[in-house]
Amino acid sequence: MRCLAWAEAWQSAGGNVTFLSRCESDQLRGRIEEEGMAFIPLERSYPDPGDLETTLRTLEGMPKTTWVTLDGYHFDPCYHDELRASGHKVVVIDDLAHLSTYSVDMVVNQNLYAGELKYHCDSGTRVLLGTDYALLRREFLAWKSWKRRVPETASKILVTLGGGDPGEFPFLILEGINGVQNPRLQVRMIAGASNPKIDALKEAAAKAGPGFEIHGHVADMPAMMAWADVGVCAGGTTCWEFAFMGLPNLIVVLAENQLLVAEGMGRRGISVHLGWHHEISRTRFQRELEALLGNKERRLLMCREGRKLVDGLGCQRVMEAVFQKNGETQGRSLCP
Repeated sequence: MRCLAWAEAWQSAGGNVTFLSRCESDQLRGRIEEEGMAFIPLERSYPDPGDLETTLRTLEGMPKTTWVTLDGYHFDPCYHDELRASGHKVVVIDDLAHLSTYSVDMVVNQNLYAGELKYHCDSGTRVLLGTDYALLRREFLAWKSWKRRVPETASKILVTLGGGDPGEFPFLILEGINGVQNPRLQVRMIAGASNPKIDALKEAAAKAGPGFEIHGHVADMPAMMAWADVGVCAGGTTCWEFAFMGLPNLIVVLAENQLLVAEGMGRRGISVHLGWHHEISRTRFQRELEALLGNKERRLLMCREGRKLVDGLGCQRVMEAVFQKNGETQGRSLCP
């Protein structure tokens, strides 16, 4: 999703976009192509040589003003060097600063903790760190001036745990929510495009009651977030979307690279950090959720702090940095 957000910003600035990916979801590929972007499937991922060969072959027909964006922990300095040797500029979207060196033109780390990391880069590398550079899709920008109404007692819950398969944890969440004593409760759970358990989740939701819905594909995610009073998410891009929409939330850690995000959001009072999914019991989840649903003051604080943290202009700021790198400093500002 953050790559799609970045690609949309590039399009809005007048550029063309091509995705190269091993994406196996027809739904996601369709979304990319509906946006007017080309999609080239990769049969194998780097370090398999087929990845780099396909990428370099694709770049041969493109102008030297082309920027290559890499988002993946498997891309190493050798890969960076090969791309730059082809004469193109390279931007890396990163989370961990785990490489020995970043010999690229730009590094973007949109995370709350990014400023604490040490990047070893070339002298000319532009490093953009922090949530000022959070990459949100353009569908969110229409909600920039929207004001959230915070009810005395929250009753609408949105659950989204990313595009993959989070195992049995969504069933635990459904059970926990079902135990909350609130007859007005409404629940919408978004099952990711790659979740093989969507039919089982729909069956579990039907048993839970008429207020429970499972959605396999959502065309308007900001509207879903605006509908909700409280959200439940994993520690990925959705955190920045929830913050921008001022949605009070509980964060669950599904992968190692989400831990620092969840911890940071918890410390800032923007989210309730629940910890690792396999360490969360149904009883504890229900208790934490009930406490948040009934605490208006806490939800108001989460809403305010979230909106302060993410203002929705991250893509524009990164695009401005690209213009500066290209020497286009006149008349190309995208930020107010």
